[in-house]
Amino acid sequence: MKIPVDIEKYKDDHPEDVKKAIHFAIILKRNKVISVGYNRLAFPHGGKFTTHAEDAALKKAGKRARGAIMLVFRIRRKDRSIATAKPCYTCAFLMARAGIIHVIDLYEEMNK
Repeated sequence: MKIPVDIEKYKDDHPEDVKKAIHFAIILKRNKVISVGYNRLAFPHGGKFTTHAEDAALKKAGKRARGAIMLVFRIRRKDRSIATAKPCYTCAFLMARAGIIHVIDLYEEMNK
């Protein structure tokens, strides 16, 4: 599969509070990017939690996610290389509920 996304532009697009790697989720529909999400820390009401990349991308896409494809990958901070990323069970459930029809691990796709 040809990936219609320039991954290089995401290699430096991340918050500084991420220590080792940043996870990305890109939602594609008809070979166009409709949403991009990445993991990040949030501090609501004095607490702290992490937003997963898949959840962030789905929230941005809204109803447009139905029938789309999601690319998942992570970028190591140390050398900016692409690594494998697997959605957690909660994110997998959210993707199914949103109507994502296919999930592609970009690292595995690039190394076939």
